[in-house]
Amino acid sequence: MTPTEEIEDAARKLSSGMLGTGPNLDIPLAKLLREAAALHTPNECDKHVNCGPFGCEWCGDEDWPCADIRNALAVARAVVRSINTVAS
Repeated sequence: MTPTEEIEDAARKLSSGMLGTGPNLDIPLAKLLREAAALHTPNECDKHVNCGPFGCEWCGDEDWPCADIRNALAVARAVVRSINTVAS
């Protein structure tokens, strides 16, 4: 599973209420995770083959420190661990 997939998986689980903390935390946190993943996920344009990703260090741009994607991934992993603990 890629880091982006991990983040999106955690966001889906939060949105479905699996963590059980309620919509006051789950929905905004899921939105934050989704937006971090979307902002920092490499994209290719539709006009060129292998045109390359743009946007942040995660995507190869040295102007952006990419701590937010690493932090989002850490939060996503913590969410999934918490959900797995609650489910056990």
